[in-house]
Amino acid sequence: MTKSGITDILYFFLSIYKLQLNAPRSSGQFSLLSGDNSSGADLIYELQVIKDDKQRNRRISIGPLGEDSGSKSTCYKVIYDDLLVVKIPPVPITDFEKYLEHIQTEKEIADRIMPDIECIAPSVSAILRKIPAFSETNILPDYEERCIRKLRERVRFQDYLRIGNSFVFFMNLSRYAFLGQVVDGMHWAARDIRDELEGKTEILQNPDIFENIYGKKYAPLYYPLHELSFVFEEKLAQLQKKHKLCCLFPSVKKKQWFLSYLADKHTEPAEPQMSPEFVADLNRLLRDIISGSSAAALFRRLVEKGLNEKSFQQNKTHISGIISNLIDMLARLREKGIAIRDLKPDNVFIAGDSSRFPHLLSSPEEYSIGLIDFETAVIYGSAEKLRQPMLGGTPSYATPSHIFKNELLQETYEDLPRIFHLQDWQAVISMIHIVITGEHLARKTSKLMPEFIRVMKKSLKIKNMKPRETYIGFNRVFWSRAAGEFMEKLSQNAEILQNVRPKLSEKSLRMLTEEISEVEKNTGQRIQNHIRTQHFFKSPQSRSELINAPLAVIRRYRRNWEQGTGVPNISHAVRVAVIKWLKNFEKIKADAERKSLFITMLSEEKSSISAYDLLDMMFSVVLYSMYISKWGELRPETRDFGQAEMKKEKTKVSREDTMALEKTVGGLH
Repeated sequence: MTKSGITDILYFFLSIYKLQLNAPRSSGQFSLLSGDNSSGADLIYELQVIKDDKQRNRRISIGPLGEDSGSKSTCYKVIYDDLLVVKIPPVPITDFEKYLEHIQTEKEIADRIMPDIECIAPSVSAILRKIPAFSETNILPDYEERCIRKLRERVRFQDYLRIGNSFVFFMNLSRYAFLGQVVDGMHWAARDIRDELEGKTEILQNPDIFENIYGKKYAPLYYPLHELSFVFEEKLAQLQKKHKLCCLFPSVKKKQWFLSYLADKHTEPAEPQMSPEFVADLNRLLRDIISGSSAAALFRRLVEKGLNEKSFQQNKTHISGIISNLIDMLARLREKGIAIRDLKPDNVFIAGDSSRFPHLLSSPEEYSIGLIDFETAVIYGSAEKLRQPMLGGTPSYATPSHIFKNELLQETYEDLPRIFHLQDWQAVISMIHIVITGEHLARKTSKLMPEFIRVMKKSLKIKNMKPRETYIGFNRVFWSRAAGEFMEKLSQNAEILQNVRPKLSEKSLRMLTEEISEVEKNTGQRIQNHIRTQHFFKSPQSRSELINAPLAVIRRYRRNWEQGTGVPNISHAVRVAVIKWLKNFEKIKADAERKSLFITMLSEEKSSISAYDLLDMMFSVVLYSMYISKWGELRPETRDFGQAEMKKEKTKVSREDTMALEKTVGGLH
């Protein structure tokens, strides 16, 4: 979050505080109480106003909401009595009526979604209710309209909607918690490792205690840690001599310092004789001893793993419920014909009885997922002409389709509304992974989006650059990396993903089944195309045999070719080409079989399916809907943004080779 952006917001709320104190012309300032401006964490400031020669203080918390996309508004969460979202547009809005139009556009989308999904749209009353001149009538049902009328009549009050030279948007979330906050609370291992280690000095003194806590498997780790602790105490004695400290620190205190540093907590001056210079040298000594130790690193990972497992078991029910409600939200948006196009943990919230939070999360039927921020949203399920939504999205949750206009997307895909809907699928896939693991799903892939935008800006200056080829090139690179990263994360987290089984509503199951069935049709077409475009097996009979052969048969047939079992004596080049073709055909067959299995699973499992299978099927739907097979095979390391079509190598096959090949297909079943 930028320092200038925070400063502007602080000055704005300082002026609000002065108004509340009835001291608009008094002096005021703010100071940082906690937090680091260089990090993404919330910052706590104190606002100070001098009134009647007395200083009045109050606190305010500011934090960023989501990643900086560079193309849409920047959002901050601000706690000033209530939880507020402050949204600063990328291009300043200076005209009041234009500002109201933006609010009305988001309100119309919110009204269309409600009451099926709780929504909070920007409003002028969200901030004006804190200003004395507007606070008297804030309980009236038409309060927002009254505020707008008053703003038109008394233009000077419009200044309370501006930060810098632009109108900004305000949303009040006082009743709710962001999903991002909830997820942070569930994945607390990184924060609580300090509490886990501090005070456990006995683990460095007794190998039996160490084994009882961390298990027999890790018992040998005690000895290098104990030795490391001993080395620290020896060198600490030398450090005390250097600083001429005659006092003796208790052994337990030394071990506490050692364990605290293992938990990334630097030692602070705690005793009168501990000068700042001594403390600085003490922390440097700990850093030098611990940072180079593989035993210390392994021990920290061991503690983190234990805390993560403990956290997961405590929150397993909460996690399943959140996933159920995320999928249900997708199904409801689909029914409404609306795509939000920028879903992420920082613009969805838990809509339920806040007085029961966090126990509310144990009963998923008693809450739902609510929405804010409809800046990028599009209505696609109406008779009206499909409007052009704002381009762009948050890199960790977006796809190349987010940054290209409708015209090109309509030329590329048969069903653009479905692509808009699947943009929300891609975001929810990433959100589910974060809810379960606490980690981003597409950290590497997300780095491509800013690069794509830079290439697009550069391409505007190149006369011969073709947008469609650029789009296909982006997709080839993006989905190659995304598929590789997805499978890597799925494999790494397989155990925990298999252990989460969200209960899905009938509405959710119907949506999943229909979307997978749609992709299954496309997979059947891919099989037909793969057969039709090859030149090894030409007779209708052999082609029919291949189309109808089960995956296991095709796999065995491919292995026979690789091993030279029961295959004709043909040229090496043809044999290599056939094997390559069969490998690709096997992948398509495997994909088709997997989708059939998914559909069966959804019908047989009734309402429960593992998060592993859910993510797998959802990603498969998005991938094979957004990446068209004729664009070429996905390659994990490809970086070619250029030509649209992949070059297909064509190996010459003689008439004799063709006849020999045909004979191998007969009786595949």
